[in-house]
Amino acid sequence: MSTYSIIQELIETIKVYNLKGWSPATSTNYSFIDENMQMWISRSGIDKRLISENDFIPIDKNGHFIGENPAIYPSAETLIHTSIYKLFPETKVILHSHSVYPVLLSSIKKKYFETFNLGYICIPYRKSKKYLTYYRKVIYLTQHGK
Repeated sequence: MSTYSIIQELIETIKVYNLKGWSPATSTNYSFIDENMQMWISRSGIDKRLISENDFIPIDKNGHFIGENPAIYPSAETLIHTSIYKLFPETKVILHSHSVYPVLLSSIKKKYFETFNLGYICIPYRKSKKYLTYYRKVIYLTQHGK
């Protein structure tokens, strides 16, 4: 699938998420790896109602924008995306939304996962007690925004 096609599908998805309240205003961020293994992420400060092709920018493996314009910079949470791609190389797209059920599930204590013997991986989030939880190939950001 071409970079352009991926961006078009993401824009459609993001606009639907926005209408549902899962991607309000400038919150949330989205990324993907294209057919040339180039990482792309939504740039910072974009109202998701108005997101367009130009709002996805290429980044290097360390999360730095690959470009000349100093006024354009990636999402503040770019390093979460790059870490996920490094830890789980099969990952090709990351949708960071604030939809209701994943937020609720991610807020459940780790004992829930242990009780049902459902493997998980927790990644510290910004030196706090917040974690990314990897569960059945879906990564949930625990207590995000608190």
